[in-house]
Amino acid sequence: MIVWLASYPHSGNTFLRVLVKKYFKVPTYSIYNDILMVEDEKMGHITGQEHLDHSQLGKLRARNRVYFVKTHQLLDDFSQMYAEGDIVLYIVRDGRAVALSYVDYIGTLYGDTVSFRALVNGEYTPFGRWADHISLWGESPFITRTLYFEKIIKDQSETAREIADLCGFPFQERPFIPFKSLHKANPAFFASGKTDRWKALSGEDHRYF
Repeated sequence: MIVWLASYPHSGNTFLRVLVKKYFKVPTYSIYNDILMVEDEKMGHITGQEHLDHSQLGKLRARNRVYFVKTHQLLDDFSQMYAEGDIVLYIVRDGRAVALSYVDYIGTLYGDTVSFRALVNGEYTPFGRWADHISLWGESPFITRTLYFEKIIKDQSETAREIADLCGFPFQERPFIPFKSLHKANPAFFASGKTDRWKALSGEDHRYF
């Protein structure tokens, strides 16, 4: 069975992969085979990333195990990969927080400075604007469960229990995952984990969003 971890970039997908690895002791996958996680041993370990052969999705579905696969695809593109019986978890995060996270990511990883407005317009991602991604996915018949970033971060155990129930996994409590430890491991992927940073936005940036 395939469980899709779907989201707009910087909505908490990587953190959810960490949570899945922590609670269920299983690997996770990405349709992009994220090269940064391949090159960063710590990131590969905490997310449990393993290589995914796209041509083998049908065979993976037939196996008696669960495969957690990350995707940011637009809905039309995703519909070509989806098959009946797949579980789809769609992760939603406040778009203002998403844009700020993207600013941190690009600045930390590449040393570049980007404008908030450009990020809101989706100029730095092939997946379009956050608002369009959310709107289209919100009308999708594919979604099994919508998960909210704020709840994932704060209620890790409850989130894991939801996933366990959907996948038929036994549930066992695990220690809380402190975001600070993830930030220390890789500040580009894990900035602050705060759910209300967007409240600091003011003036033109906030009005534009």
